[in-house]
Amino acid sequence: MITLPKPTENLGGLLRMWVLEPSAVASLSSGVLSFSGQGDVIWLYITPESSHADCELRRSAAGHYYELSVGGFTPRIREEAQRLFERMAGRSYVVVLRDGNGQYQLAGSPSEPLRFSFSARTGSAVTDRNGYEVKFERQCTMPLQQIQDPFVV
Repeated sequence: MITLPKPTENLGGLLRMWVLEPSAVASLSSGVLSFSGQGDVIWLYITPESSHADCELRRSAAGHYYELSVGGFTPRIREEAQRLFERMAGRSYVVVLRDGNGQYQLAGSPSEPLRFSFSARTGSAVTDRNGYEVKFERQCTMPLQQIQDPFVV
């Protein structure tokens, strides 16, 4: 018999998001990610209520694949964010996520990184959000991967 017990914790949402270029990944094996140095890592603040990581199994004539999408909203249009996002636009990244349960996941891989895009929004009313919608997307052969905390030294 196969049993899938009820989890003791199940908090939704993403709390943290880090991105790195595929060339910065030194190794990825058995859930352990190591990278060349923390200077190669970009930490993106994403509001918790806007963050998402979606992984959907799809089928095509060529076989199965995963549609991966990771993104969220980072507040306030500002010069340093605009420069960073313009530099990142159209490039591909491996994305490290930490969810509400403290678990780490990896979206993409060095051989199948996710493509970055962004848009700036001011909103039309005072109560609307002002900032950037960021998104990383790709069709991949692997789903989101559970990994150990890659920042433990």
